[in-house]
Amino acid sequence: MENDELIYTVIKTAVTKGIKYIEDNPKRGVRNLVDVGEYFATGRFQKDFFDIANDILNNKDSSYYQIIDNAVKKINHEILISFGINLGYNSWTRGANIVRQHEMNCGYNIPWTVIFNFEKIHKKQLSGDEIGNLILSGKNAGIYCYMFMVDKNDATLENVDSAITDHPDCAFILFINTDILTSKMIENMKLRNNIFISLLVDDLTTEDSIKEIAKKTELLARNKCLFGVYKYYDDYYASKVLNGQFAHDVAKLGCSFAFLIKKEDCSEQNSHLVSEHVKNARMKNNSPVFIMDFYEDIANIDRNISSGSCFLSIDSIGQVTVSTLFNEKTPYNIRTHVFEQILENLTIL
Repeated sequence: MENDELIYTVIKTAVTKGIKYIEDNPKRGVRNLVDVGEYFATGRFQKDFFDIANDILNNKDSSYYQIIDNAVKKINHEILISFGINLGYNSWTRGANIVRQHEMNCGYNIPWTVIFNFEKIHKKQLSGDEIGNLILSGKNAGIYCYMFMVDKNDATLENVDSAITDHPDCAFILFINTDILTSKMIENMKLRNNIFISLLVDDLTTEDSIKEIAKKTELLARNKCLFGVYKYYDDYYASKVLNGQFAHDVAKLGCSFAFLIKKEDCSEQNSHLVSEHVKNARMKNNSPVFIMDFYEDIANIDRNISSGSCFLSIDSIGQVTVSTLFNEKTPYNIRTHVFEQILENLTIL
């Protein structure tokens, strides 16, 4: 434990200096920060990540330099540092080692992240203590990243915030509908340095709709939050991803980050094309926005961290789903079953 705390302190000091350096010399500062990451990288996933990063940054015209420069200038540095270390070190490095060790000892898959699918409102929603206890069990297994699909279910946000407050060493991503985002909510969220806020962009077809969304992204930007957007796509919208329209519209919102989430009725062919497009755009540095393919990127990180892909989702009353958000609910509930038992029964290696 003492060694982990020492490493965390050393990394935080190095990242803090690196961010300040980027302000003065963006390109040199970014490369120095990658060098720091390489030094602390221990697992195959981390080493591969920084090898790719070096290849990308060898292109002096890489769009990533601008994305990182914008982040350093426009986002609260405490948020960048805390969220970045919680995800990069606590989750993908130290947590990944714990995940692998547990899998070897116990013989079942452990996901690197857990999805709380709270989009549907229920009368007996999980309390803050129930969410927090699940996170505590997850951390014991090496899980230090949690995603909350909130949409318009603002009734659950108080419970979510309570759990987040109790676990400052985790990285949290909140997927929220712009309709419920308020100045008061932002004031509260920005007090937590470990939150990435992702706003739903349902309609990007008209200037009016883009302007309405821009009002919320501008509000987040003024408060120096770490934020992006997310979009559910189907066969029709896949074409707008493939021709670059989606990235163009997101950039107009002043966003550097975006998630694409496949709808249930989207064909496998189009979802594959979108996944390949996103991957190629990231590698070729030809997009003004860093786009993440929700399902494929979660699965890819899982395959790199552990022995196989494992997707775990929990709804607002505790019912567990595996594989994707679209599958039928399992017989298991975190209110009636211990987290480790759920993993053992559902994800035998």
